[in-house]
Amino acid sequence: KDFEAELNLGNLGPLRVVRLRCNNSAIDRTASHIDLAARRAYTLVLQVRGHGTLAQYGHEVSLLEGDMTLYDNAVPHSHVMSDHAETILLRVPAAQLREHLPSPERFCGLRLAAGDGLTSAIAALIRKLVKVAPRNLIAFFLIFVGVLSSVASDAGYLILIPLAATAF
Repeated sequence: KDFEAELNLGNLGPLRVVRLRCNNSAIDRTASHIDLAARRAYTLVLQVRGHGTLAQYGHEVSLLEGDMTLYDNAVPHSHVMSDHAETILLRVPAAQLREHLPSPERFCGLRLAAGDGLTSAIAALIRKLVKVAPRNLIAFFLIFVGVLSSVASDAGYLILIPLAATAF
């Protein structure tokens, strides 16, 4: 089977937004692929369609539709995607993320399940931001997710604070 993929890139302030659609594929980022001079960043992965597996820091997580995980771009990792997979990647500069989450590497390679509390609302927010992203509505979306995170506190602090920090 031939390799097929579609990659859409965009920026929302310092936040890098990537939408990736592909058939069966694997990304193995080894130490030799990492540019130590590059700006360090963390990437939030949202599995929109299909399934995937991400491994980093000794953790391996299976991602189903709607699940999320975080990975460190400055550390080796692997990401395997199923046939007809679609993911949205939100890349956050490490310095900004660390202002609000001092040890983000502790969360790398851990699964935030689609059905767990706030995860589904945040996933829907990210999908909407990627589709429409008018600058004047971003504050509204962040406030809405902030209200939700005060009610269901599981993943709100992990995603809302870095997303808001990078948007402004």
